[in-house]
Amino acid sequence: MFLRELSRKITESYKTPLSEAEAEDHIRLLAEVAPDWCRLSSVDNGTLLKIERHKALREVKNGILNALAKM
Repeated sequence: MFLRELSRKITESYKTPLSEAEAEDHIRLLAEVAPDWCRLSSVDNGTLLKIERHKALREVKNGILNALAKM
């Protein structure tokens, strides 16, 4: 899914105000702390978020929690 489209969908689904730029920052941070699960790829039309669907979510969650603990 394109990053801009995903950012818009996230802002529309949040109950608290969140700008598209803030949502995009969150997605970029997620790609940074969980690169084995999701990554951003530049294409001609924009930036795509690619997700590794076969990765166990428990592993992803543990990786994110470990990255947060190091921050």
